[in-house]
Amino acid sequence: MSLILESYNSNTSVAKEEKSELLTQITNYEKRLSNARELLVTQQIDSDDYQKMKSEYGQIINRLEIKLNNISDDKQSVEGLLNMGIDRLIQLNFAYANANLSEARDLIGLIYPENFTFRNNQFQTARVNEVAGRIYLINSELGDEKNGTKEAFSSLSREVTLTGFKPVTS
Repeated sequence: MSLILESYNSNTSVAKEEKSELLTQITNYEKRLSNARELLVTQQIDSDDYQKMKSEYGQIINRLEIKLNNISDDKQSVEGLLNMGIDRLIQLNFAYANANLSEARDLIGLIYPENFTFRNNQFQTARVNEVAGRIYLINSELGDEKNGTKEAFSSLSREVTLTGFKPVTS
């Protein structure tokens, strides 16, 4: 799931940059409005000028906040959809086992979208669905880590002996 979230985050980086830029602009206009307030308090500008600045900056800030709110921040909904999708992927074998021929063919078509053919009791395909391919990749990368043992036994300690099997060395 972390690979999918990583992919999602890389694809939504433009939206994050846009949000950051909008927040910077909002902060900038709020500082301008604060400076105008200071100028009014120190009587360097009159109240009519301040009201014009306040109205202008207020409208700009409101437009920027509307733009900011329109940029979707749906990470939690993406995580929920991912969890639901993973649950459904896990249930694919049950769906396939209980499916009629047409439904089974549709399920196979989802996983292997192009040129799925049988030859001599084996199958081949031109391309695997990207999601299924990532799941296979994750499983193959975790193969050595699943049981906590190493494939190369030469790296294991040779110093350990059982008491009573031969004299314990110090």
